[in-house]
Amino acid sequence: MGTESGGADEGGQDGRGGRFEDAIEQTAHAVYITDTEGVIEYVNPAFEELTGYSESEALGRRTSLLQSGEHDQTFYEELWDTILDGEQWEAEIVDETRDGDQVILDQTISPLTTEDGEVERFVAVAQDVTDRKSRQRRLEEQRDDLELLNQVLRHDMRNDLQLVMAYADLLADHVDEEGREYLAAIDESVENAVELTTTARNLSEVILQSNVENTSVPLGMVVEQQIEEIRGTHQDASVRVDGSLPSVRVVANSMLGSVFRNVLKNAIQHNDEAVAEVVVSATADADRVTVRVADNGPGVPDEHKEVVFGKGEKGLESAGTGIGLYLVQSLVDSYGGDVWIEDNDPDGAVFVIELQRA
Repeated sequence: MGTESGGADEGGQDGRGGRFEDAIEQTAHAVYITDTEGVIEYVNPAFEELTGYSESEALGRRTSLLQSGEHDQTFYEELWDTILDGEQWEAEIVDETRDGDQVILDQTISPLTTEDGEVERFVAVAQDVTDRKSRQRRLEEQRDDLELLNQVLRHDMRNDLQLVMAYADLLADHVDEEGREYLAAIDESVENAVELTTTARNLSEVILQSNVENTSVPLGMVVEQQIEEIRGTHQDASVRVDGSLPSVRVVANSMLGSVFRNVLKNAIQHNDEAVAEVVVSATADADRVTVRVADNGPGVPDEHKEVVFGKGEKGLESAGTGIGLYLVQSLVDSYGGDVWIEDNDPDGAVFVIELQRA
């Protein structure tokens, strides 16, 4: 390449220089070398593939042939000031291919100097990150949309549902017995809808706050709080603790309560017995804590045991799948734990939540 100084054997291919040149020729990154005026002296095959310029078309031309017009003069002045001072320059740059397509490159330009420290050439190494940047933009747009949905769920929709519930309560004294049955159905539907907005909001927060670090959370206090709340909202059900909950702390965050609230609610709402019975138990060893939520419902067929968490091929569209259990799976995964379903004896299902001890 005319840029190696020392270390190369006369045989070329068996020496250090030959091996280095072979590596440059075969690398997936575009590599090109210019003189101090920006005139291209060497390009590797990856450069040809990336830019669309063949070696014969590129050699002898200035690197300005790649400029896309996306950067102002100041950008290029800072680039040249940096490398002419003998310093390495690294940044993302938008270039243009021979066909006029824009590509985003993660590019590094390094000066090649003489023994006296004088800059005599520059070597540029560029990686095409166009697809990655496009995915990042789409994710940012999706996060913005999700944040908007989160705000709607948190404010507008919940306020409207609570208003419906308030007016339904005001109508209770103005309807006959049959009408009161309809109002009871309205209340139940509105309560379910409010709970659904809470779950959807929590799920969106899990996604939006994916970088939030987990901390140490007292397991027993969280589980007991959720049991008390579920008893208050489902007074016809029997919810009890078998034994005592271990006084341990687990790796989680402030949303751990959503895990147990959704599992407990699922055990009651999908129960076809006259009285839904739910038994909560927990054990702990040196590293893990296992919480079991057992019910006397219809159970979960083997082919649905993973699908109900959204693990199946159809995700949330699968039979028996609910957003609440999808939230459970998402949260437990983020805690480094696991959740699965076993058969209860003699009937029903057992939801098993395994968490790391803090």
